[in-house]
Amino acid sequence: MNTGIKLAIIFATLSSCDRGMVEPIQQGEYIYYNKLAQPLRFELYKTDSNSSIEYVLKANDSITFVVKGDVLAFPFNDTEIENRTGDKVILRFDDGTCTTYVRNRDSGLLDGTGFFNLPLYENYSQELVNQKSYTLRYFINQKDHSLSLTCD
Repeated sequence: MNTGIKLAIIFATLSSCDRGMVEPIQQGEYIYYNKLAQPLRFELYKTDSNSSIEYVLKANDSITFVVKGDVLAFPFNDTEIENRTGDKVILRFDDGTCTTYVRNRDSGLLDGTGFFNLPLYENYSQELVNQKSYTLRYFINQKDHSLSLTCD
């Protein structure tokens, strides 16, 4: 191997170590389907920085988040998803009501309501989420709408 190429590989390896880059242990794909006959707004919030991003989901539309984790890939908890990290999701329905789901910060990463409660996903199993790569599906439907309250 050419000495220049060897040095470049060693430098790249050392550089990545200096930055603390770690190969992700797990990758999760989370797909959210709007199964309602009406459109809704899917708002993802990161409360510590008071930032948010919004998506409009028409009837039968979906949005996908791919999350990579050093230990595990939990919904909306990744630095590689272009500011789509968050700890709260608000679903805004056309009738002026909202359903809010939050991560429970007091009990750690794996707890919360709605989207933050993995057993509520349609195809959840412990065996599935123990895999290196997996896909979970959440159907936004009447159960989510029935939890809604008048929006603030």
